[in-house]
Amino acid sequence: MKKLLTTLVLFSALLFFKSYAQTNTTGCNPDFTFQFQSGSTVKFNPATITDSAYVQQYWRFGDGSTPSNIFSPTHTYTVGIYSVKHIVVRRNPNGLIVCIDSLVKQLTIGQNACNLTAAFINQSNASLKVYFNNSSVGFTTGDSIRWTFGDGTVSYDANPTHQYANAGTYNVCLRVKKSSTAVTGAPCVSEVCHTVTVAPPPTPCNLQVYFISDSLQVNVFHFNNQSSGYNTADSITWNFGDGSVSHDVTPTHSYTAAGNFNVCLIIKKPTIAGTTACVQYFCKLVHVTLPTPPCYLTANFSWYRDSAGISINNYHFTNTSVGGSSIDSIRWTFGDGSTSYQNNPVHVYTAPGTYNVCIRIIKRSTAGTPLTNCISEKCYIVVVPPIIYQCNIKAYFATESLQTNVVHFNNLSIGYNSTDSITWNFGDGTVSHDINPNHAYTNAGSYNVCLVIKRITVSGAVPCANYFCKVVVITSTTPPCTLVANFTNYRDSLAPNLYTYHFNNTTTPLATTDSIRWTFGDGASSTQLNPIHGYSQPA
Repeated sequence: MKKLLTTLVLFSALLFFKSYAQTNTTGCNPDFTFQFQSGSTVKFNPATITDSAYVQQYWRFGDGSTPSNIFSPTHTYTVGIYSVKHIVVRRNPNGLIVCIDSLVKQLTIGQNACNLTAAFINQSNASLKVYFNNSSVGFTTGDSIRWTFGDGTVSYDANPTHQYANAGTYNVCLRVKKSSTAVTGAPCVSEVCHTVTVAPPPTPCNLQVYFISDSLQVNVFHFNNQSSGYNTADSITWNFGDGSVSHDVTPTHSYTAAGNFNVCLIIKKPTIAGTTACVQYFCKLVHVTLPTPPCYLTANFSWYRDSAGISINNYHFTNTSVGGSSIDSIRWTFGDGSTSYQNNPVHVYTAPGTYNVCIRIIKRSTAGTPLTNCISEKCYIVVVPPIIYQCNIKAYFATESLQTNVVHFNNLSIGYNSTDSITWNFGDGTVSHDINPNHAYTNAGSYNVCLVIKRITVSGAVPCANYFCKVVVITSTTPPCTLVANFTNYRDSLAPNLYTYHFNNTTTPLATTDSIRWTFGDGASSTQLNPIHGYSQPA
């Protein structure tokens, strides 16, 4: 009963906040981040890092579940895309509302529920010692960690400190691994590598190295050298943290990737003999984001009614958008509840009327990532006139699923004879004139299937026609997997190596084009069908 009352109070509060005019949002920051934990469990973190008696947090998780008023809640999802809404309410000590604000973010839960991204930052000191901080996303305390420092040493600590023996440039890698995921049980691994420059310990001298950075653009920085005690004969080296360097006094550098970069300025003062008398350096982190590309996308389309098609209400839609490409996301809505993701779809309306048809395009980057700042939509009104047929033909059919993507269509029409014209439109651009056809779809989706029967006279006129349409849903085109891996083995007593074993692949069913990989437990592997492997020692 107490839980029910809490839920009712929370829903009432959310309804009130929805109707409350957000005229004052100062002091209410609804921004938030989320991190993936084990499986498809997600933890939400508000932008305000400390809880307060005067600030209330409300969360809607986007999957129809009960909202939460916990400061930083954890929620478990199934596979899908969800709109998570965060509402922040600030009150004064008297309980009166000072401000209300909200923010919605899209959350994608993938099929493998991995969502692990390795990341780290580092900082050096003057004694060849480097401090590493694990900033991976989706990482939890129970996950596996492995650092390689580029000098042949490794560490399994979460945030290690490493002492280098010599100055130099090292390729440091962090590899994080989850043992399994909640959905598939498959391994989840992410690895990232950065170049880390370790400067030599300074020799006492009068150099004072220091610089400040000024962001000219989100990814372009000007570095102002404010060091003292150096002259034009000294060696100046900038390491920008992305593998590039400069010897300018006050350089400008453009980054090609977003992230945190450890920028170091190193000044060396040589002697007359050419040796280095003293070295000083200074490092600081620079946060880089990438500029948002301009959006030149303009959605548009044209259409025409197919008077020669199998149905008088057969409409062809042509995408005439400007600025799009073949990798962009396209979605058509035809105003009758049906949709299509084809570039130039054909749609059959089952009833006359006025329909609002829209095309919506989301621009995608060359990597296939949706650009949420580049979306264009265009809508037109399409008028479908009534169809008048006067005859005794009544078209009708039923469907039966034979496989995941193969459907049998059973013609149950009445009033037609063997001389009439029968046409099936399967909704994917293909047709059939069989009485009871089977059809295999190549893609999953919803298809508007129509059966059209026409009675043809001797003169070729069509005095009588009737049609019937229904939507067929294809959930998958992937055939069931019947593959069962197995093998046998025996020891070769005649081989020079006493530990030589023959392995026989007995997997069923196995095709010659299938990919095969053997691992022998000693670090060796093979891609042969029936390999022979020699072990170096018993185990």
